[in-house]
Amino acid sequence: MPDGNKARVSVTSSVIEFEELVYHFMEDVEDIYSINLYVPIVAYLTSTFEKMLRQLQEISKAKMLRDGQVLAIVENAVYVTDFLFTKITADLKKRFERDVPELDKLRRRLEAVEGALVESYVKRRAEDLSNLLLDAAEGGFRSKKNKHRETDKPDFISNAMDKVIDTMRVFSVDAGPGIRDRVMTPLVLQLVTILTEGNCL
Repeated sequence: MPDGNKARVSVTSSVIEFEELVYHFMEDVEDIYSINLYVPIVAYLTSTFEKMLRQLQEISKAKMLRDGQVLAIVENAVYVTDFLFTKITADLKKRFERDVPELDKLRRRLEAVEGALVESYVKRRAEDLSNLLLDAAEGGFRSKKNKHRETDKPDFISNAMDKVIDTMRVFSVDAGPGIRDRVMTPLVLQLVTILTEGNCL
């Protein structure tokens, strides 16, 4: 894996193995590139990349996954689509000395899967954080022996929000730079939307 990409996104061993598989294939066909092999080469790469993203999407649906595991899946999808696929596509265009429209179409499908993974993660994380905020606020009310004074609410919400901010700070450290910007803004917006609809802000 190129060092520059390592600095931008973290990937798991399964994606590293997938990357090695793709590179080995490219090396195997390096000496036999011809227009006659265009169709089978492109068909193999199309199937391989699409299958990888679909597998990541299916794995992400497992209910028992921890938050860090889901984040790793999203990071894997970003790396496969934005870095590895982009590099392989550019390499094929250079070798065949022509555009590869099949891969351009595949890119749109891969980006759709990647986008769905990011959206699903953002929704899940925003719901977790909003529940943390609501639970903390309700706990604050209960600690006052059910004296639901409106003047108490801001303090409870403030304390709970501090917990949410601490949690997001940890998340911002765990997420690789290659995905942090893509996730953090929609995550904050989604969290604000949930809390606003719940009359918590």
